[in-house]
Amino acid sequence: MATETFVGTFNVLNLISADFPYYDKDSLYSPADFEKKTRWIGQQLDRMRADVVGFQEVFHTSALQAALNQSEHLRGVPPIVVGTQETERPGVHPGIALVAKGGAELIAAITAFPDVAKLNSPELSVSINAFSRPVLKARVQLFPSMEVTVFVAHLKSKRPSYIEGESPKNPVHRALGCARSLIRRAAEAAALRALVLDEIRGQSRPVIVMGDLNDTERSVTTQMISGDPPFYRIPRAQKEEIWDTLLYSAQEIQLRQSTRDLYYTHIFNGFYESLDHVLVSEEFYSRNPDRVAELDFVRVLTDHLQDETQTMTEGNPLTSDHGQVVARIRLRTT
Repeated sequence: MATETFVGTFNVLNLISADFPYYDKDSLYSPADFEKKTRWIGQQLDRMRADVVGFQEVFHTSALQAALNQSEHLRGVPPIVVGTQETERPGVHPGIALVAKGGAELIAAITAFPDVAKLNSPELSVSINAFSRPVLKARVQLFPSMEVTVFVAHLKSKRPSYIEGESPKNPVHRALGCARSLIRRAAEAAALRALVLDEIRGQSRPVIVMGDLNDTERSVTTQMISGDPPFYRIPRAQKEEIWDTLLYSAQEIQLRQSTRDLYYTHIFNGFYESLDHVLVSEEFYSRNPDRVAELDFVRVLTDHLQDETQTMTEGNPLTSDHGQVVARIRLRTT
């Protein structure tokens, strides 16, 4: 029986069928470009060797299937894809996907926020009630003896959201646009936290959250999803109630085992950041004496990323502008 498995997250950067425009109508892949992109994705999947992979920026199910067919490790595994608008021309709404070698069942493609997490703030004239991209929720057979709940998410980016009459050349307009994006990402993080709590509280089934959360591991929005650890002075019984609701970052687990911090998944304008995450519930946390398995090793595939401020060349759209995160989970055998 297998005693270890790998899970990972992969932002594939505008994976769309050949000769199909996306965003800017001049942007499309030729058949040769599409073949190169899907071949590269397949090669990265074989480097990851992950048995469960969450994908972001998938426009077409057939395009993802073509990429999977380029992978020896995941060839023939059917993907679960949500949130795509397959016939939209040009494509402007990429979706979320999940592939699991051991089998997976789609539970929901969640767009609306839970009622308890709808952001309504009259003093700020804010009302946000839905995710900008659906959250994929599935049950995955991680091991023959273990089923887990997996959430795959792609939260609102840091790219400014402008309104009519604003210009990106105006520094104040740009600041306002960034504030709107931050507010939306925070609202989505709170809603995702509510979804996780509904699944995790008082349950024994482990939970994994993975995806492009578009902020760093210690950012407010990512911490909102994970939850805050208990204050060290409170009684243990109170701590245990809080521990039951927390998620733990693969990045934090890895850094505690490292002597240097070289962890990043994205480079933009010279800034190296970790935007792609794997978060696990306490059942997989190494410091939990009652864990059923353990996330004990993480690697990030970043060889393809370029610091354009150093190379003075644009990134390759036939690869990805994100690194891939892979985490190993080992069953406890004693």
